[in-house]
Amino acid sequence: MMFHMPIAERQRDILNAAIRYYIETARPVSSHDIVEQMDLGVSPATVRSDLADLDIGGFLYQPHASAGRIPTERGYRFFVDHLEPEEMPLASGERKNIASAFRRARADEFVQELARALSGIAGTFAVAGSAHPDSWHTAGFAEIFEEPEFRDADYARNFGYFADRMEEEMDAILGNMASVLRDDVAVLIGEENPRQCARQFGMTISLWSHPKGFHGFAALVGPKRTDYSKHHAALSALRERASVI
Repeated sequence: MMFHMPIAERQRDILNAAIRYYIETARPVSSHDIVEQMDLGVSPATVRSDLADLDIGGFLYQPHASAGRIPTERGYRFFVDHLEPEEMPLASGERKNIASAFRRARADEFVQELARALSGIAGTFAVAGSAHPDSWHTAGFAEIFEEPEFRDADYARNFGYFADRMEEEMDAILGNMASVLRDDVAVLIGEENPRQCARQFGMTISLWSHPKGFHGFAALVGPKRTDYSKHHAALSALRERASVI
């Protein structure tokens, strides 16, 4: 049973640390891992108690009694919703890579360069598209298939199905998210995605417009255990560079 409990400041810090640890390592997180990462000034027993409360609240779950904990979709959503600007750094060279794509004056060349730049920054699968003309490009298959989730054949096959139907699936997602995307970068985590074949993944999406008059979207896709802060930072930088209509 999931209880919608408030989270104390220390528990927020512990949840944040647990999610960042799991994103980085793909290993369930223990109280020992948290104590090693953070100087909380509390005992390991207190951290264990807070982790148990976060489990009860539906932010983490424990696959079995002797295991560490893994973030739930609710945990990831809380993490994304509480990201601060200083938690989403982007190096100046990464911003330059986005800006350099805008030197491409043709839509097909721009979306190709943009997909490559975003994939390189985020280290995951990227897709960019423009309706003027109908041009789509992807990048980062090698990067996303390095993630441990893709050792599971069914998981990899499901991503392949999504990738094969990319234009159709993204058209449907963009149509469903149109009002949100006009105002901000959108993050879809697992079951939040309107398309069933994309619900095993985390997806970050933004719209953009080019000074030459064409416009479109860009998306970063990874496992639900993906670096949302980096992906959000990359697409926020894109929005800053491109005046979204």
